[in-house]
Amino acid sequence: MQYREKAGQDITDPVTTAEMITYLGLDSLDASNTTMLGDMITAARKWIEEYTGLSMVSKTYEVRFYREDEWNDYYELPFSPVVSITSVDVSGTSIEYDEKGLDRVFIRPQSSIITNTVSDEAYLDVEYIAGADNDQANLALKRLAAEMFNRRFDGVSGDPAACVSFSTMKFIETFNVNTDL
Repeated sequence: MQYREKAGQDITDPVTTAEMITYLGLDSLDASNTTMLGDMITAARKWIEEYTGLSMVSKTYEVRFYREDEWNDYYELPFSPVVSITSVDVSGTSIEYDEKGLDRVFIRPQSSIITNTVSDEAYLDVEYIAGADNDQANLALKRLAAEMFNRRFDGVSGDPAACVSFSTMKFIETFNVNTDL
């Protein structure tokens, strides 16, 4: 399976730099630190989304499934909560499909995945919109961005996972939709 956020979307993080400054207990930051904090918020959001499969903001995803991605005739969409499915194509041809699930959505094409004669590939393309505001996820985002900001001089990399504390990690795992908790 391959997936990506559809290009050209205007994505606004669910937590603003002003909210983070307040959360950190600061009066203000200079422009360069405010920009850095904004970048940390975005990095933390993307890391949480990738780790949990929870889309924290509404956006369109493009997913390409291959035959080996099938599980009991179904394909699981990687990010939730799913708002709507925009299109489902088999090797470039629009098809009908069945859908099951609430937040975690599985689809089953009503026709088999056939090999594309031009590229000699067999695939299922799905475009869908996922994401919703989630107060618990926003708090986890604040905690992770705060840990990144507070440890910015500790010599850890820009990877949010490098500075996530045990308690924050356990908090994030409480809403991890990629695992069966």
